[in-house]
Amino acid sequence: MGGVSEWLFNRSEIAPRLHAKLRMMGHSPAIYHAYAGDSYEAAMIDIAGRLNRDKMDVALELHFNSAHAGASGHEWLYWNSSARSKALATWLDETFDDVAPLPSRGLLPRFRSNRGALFLRLTHCPAVICEPFFGSNAQDWAWASANPDVIATCMAKAIHCWSLEVGKP
Repeated sequence: MGGVSEWLFNRSEIAPRLHAKLRMMGHSPAIYHAYAGDSYEAAMIDIAGRLNRDKMDVALELHFNSAHAGASGHEWLYWNSSARSKALATWLDETFDDVAPLPSRGLLPRFRSNRGALFLRLTHCPAVICEPFFGSNAQDWAWASANPDVIATCMAKAIHCWSLEVGKP
């Protein structure tokens, strides 16, 4: 929708806001805009290595969904056997549910055969793939494109609350 790609929307609208909000909350976030490698697998190996090298406590992969025009809502994907990733996904879902006028599609555990599973499986830290709205739905897109600060605030608040819960400043 709106002629804006998922990559551009997240890179220009969500990531910088999320980064700033996390810094204001006392966290030391990093943004990885590019991955090395010429395949999905090589890129995920690269990003997992960088997350480990930089000793990151948590990782989010920013996306938005696309399907038929009637699909709506937010959902949060996590590695099926990671209780800490599921806890982070729960914070994201609940925090977003408090302010977004979009239905929760819930938490989606990912298994080895699922799309996105490699990122979630390779990270040493809790990781979530964030799908806060459907870009293919006109109402979802109108809300999200008018409220990138709300999206970033929800994500920052969820990370902060999760970190307090697990004892990581």
